[in-house]
Amino acid sequence: MQGAFFKFIDLVVYLRHPRLMLSYFRNMGYWPQVALPRNFNEKFLWRKVFDHDPRFPECIDKLRSKQHVRARYPDVRLPETIWEGSDPAAIPDSALAGNCVVKANHGCGWNLLVEAGNVNRSTVNRKGRKWMRRRYYGRRRMEWGYRDIIPRLFVEEMVMDAGRPVDREYKCYIAGGTCVFVYMKVGRFGRTPLDVVFGPDGVSRVTRCSRRYDSVPFAKPENWNRIIAAAEEMGREFDSVRCDLYEIDGEIWFSEYTFYSDAGYDYIDWPEVYGQLGDLWDLRRSHFLLRDHKGLRQIYKRRLIRQLDADAALD
Repeated sequence: MQGAFFKFIDLVVYLRHPRLMLSYFRNMGYWPQVALPRNFNEKFLWRKVFDHDPRFPECIDKLRSKQHVRARYPDVRLPETIWEGSDPAAIPDSALAGNCVVKANHGCGWNLLVEAGNVNRSTVNRKGRKWMRRRYYGRRRMEWGYRDIIPRLFVEEMVMDAGRPVDREYKCYIAGGTCVFVYMKVGRFGRTPLDVVFGPDGVSRVTRCSRRYDSVPFAKPENWNRIIAAAEEMGREFDSVRCDLYEIDGEIWFSEYTFYSDAGYDYIDWPEVYGQLGDLWDLRRSHFLLRDHKGLRQIYKRRLIRQLDADAALD
């Protein structure tokens, strides 16, 4: 009976969100089970459909996320915001005079590096206007956390290491307060960047990530334990999150939170780690299952909790 109920919820989801389901199939190669998700990627999909945590927009917004981190983690460094507004033409020349980054707060990968004031204002204006016209949320992606972010442009200081833009960003995958693995791109601004995957012990692993990148062997970074400790502390408030950090001379800098890594289609060809990403992600800690609903959603919530409790008792 319980299985039939979850199949019914799946049917409802498929009928309401056909583009999202088709997008999942095209990216992952199989039709998902949404109502009772079985793995890491299906839980991302479940999050898109059901879990509209009010913290997501705050922590995705690249301006508001700084306030969130500053209030909770005072020891973590934050790049200074030099200017913010809605019209790129209004950015003063003084804001672009040094080493900085022009960004939009409501998207992913929308940034323009400025080194030593070397900038083309027409490029800044063109990109800025393009970003302000775009919205990251859509029926195919359904990354709800982006939907209600008020678009803003901003200029922030460039995080520097030994006089150059910091070239290592630690993307820490946290589930259940535990760092399961870390993805790092070395030389990310160069012509031949390296993709590196670390286990939580700092030992690199040669594997394939998101079906696009082949990782390479790499030495354990200095201050590794400090990086992991900061990521786990910052990620502990969520059931699952990717916390992106920099480390410079022992100091931890915040980059961003990600709640829909690679649009929810992130994948690592490392069975043990991939399994942990799903197993440690406890949906019972999600906003959806911690609040009351009405009608069918409330019935679904209660049955899902009952099933998750039963599954946990078997582990």
